[in-house]
Amino acid sequence: MTTGVNKPLTHVVFNMSAAASIRQALSRIGRHELVLGFPDNLSFGPIDPPSARLRHVWIENELGVDFGQVVQSADKFWAEAASSAALPVAWMSLLDAAEYCGFLEFVRRRGDAPFRVVIFTGFEYAEDGETIIAAASLGLVPPDQIVEARLFDHEKELRPDEIEAFLEMWRRLRQENAPLRVVDGIGLVSAPITHFDDAIVSCASGDWQKGTSLVATTMSQLSACPLDRAPSDLLLWARVRALGEAGILETTGDGIEMRSTLVRRSQEPPR
Repeated sequence: MTTGVNKPLTHVVFNMSAAASIRQALSRIGRHELVLGFPDNLSFGPIDPPSARLRHVWIENELGVDFGQVVQSADKFWAEAASSAALPVAWMSLLDAAEYCGFLEFVRRRGDAPFRVVIFTGFEYAEDGETIIAAASLGLVPPDQIVEARLFDHEKELRPDEIEAFLEMWRRLRQENAPLRVVDGIGLVSAPITHFDDAIVSCASGDWQKGTSLVATTMSQLSACPLDRAPSDLLLWARVRALGEAGILETTGDGIEMRSTLVRRSQEPPR
């Protein structure tokens, strides 16, 4: 794979928060390079074919949100990421399913064209000199930590066998085309839509709590696990509503918005 060393760099990032942090980090070291943030989340929904229309319909049906503008924006992202005018540097975390999936789709679309990659495997840093933060996702790394850890120095080209291993993983996942994709000990694996249900129920109690609190508690519990870290809050909230419809949880209030809905474990046997 040729390096394209004479071309300007474009940073391709599969997490919008991470893209913002990388922009700020670049600015702090005096580099003015384009950063593209991927607006979609390929850890859930259909991926074969990667159709904006199919994903829009699935997300609206399963998660109850209108993701149309997001998945349409993804088409623009892919067009810019495929530009031959610059050499892309793809940023991804092996511990974050959304970033991992976005990167694999990027590799598939890239074909034989050159690119570089920064592979993030997580690190810990001290916030305010005291609290230790364990970041599994690039979206959790502040700009100053990106600079201090010299992550820009970690970009590299992948060997052909490494690229083929990533492509093979994505071929398998696309063929399975499951509702979810999660990180396990060997990479990414397919999972059913109910994958996080037990974690949600374990964080609910017999007392009413706000939907936002239940989702936040579930995300915190999952983030403390070696794997399955930090799934989408939209996905978790959709599953809370589904568990309510199944009679496993009870909801009161709005029933749609997290902030205006109260949730508790059901006092009656599941329906």
